[in-house]
Amino acid sequence: MAKIELKSEKIGTVLCVDFSGSLDASTVSPLEAELNPLVEGHKGSYIFDLKGLEYISSAGVGFFMQKNDEIKRKNLFLMFSGLTPKVQKVFTVLNLYKHFKIVDTREQALAALK
Repeated sequence: MAKIELKSEKIGTVLCVDFSGSLDASTVSPLEAELNPLVEGHKGSYIFDLKGLEYISSAGVGFFMQKNDEIKRKNLFLMFSGLTPKVQKVFTVLNLYKHFKIVDTREQALAALK
């Protein structure tokens, strides 16, 4: 069975969330249960660091699109960093670069959000 893990860290007003494992239909619900409390109370920008994400399915992409929309509705900003080659390929094929702000590293994302 697939597994997803989160680690979060607040740096100034930015909430950095590290994803590791696989994001698919079987892991979206547990992920949402863990991530929602972090997102609901946060009033700053977000970085979703995907350097540990080994696999993403269409359900995972849908999850990220939903979170991006939720964050935008709050007039906040979300950036993605650290896409692995497999995840990068999915984002490229689905043309997600036009929907998400994506950089190579967390440090680049933090610098862009200052």
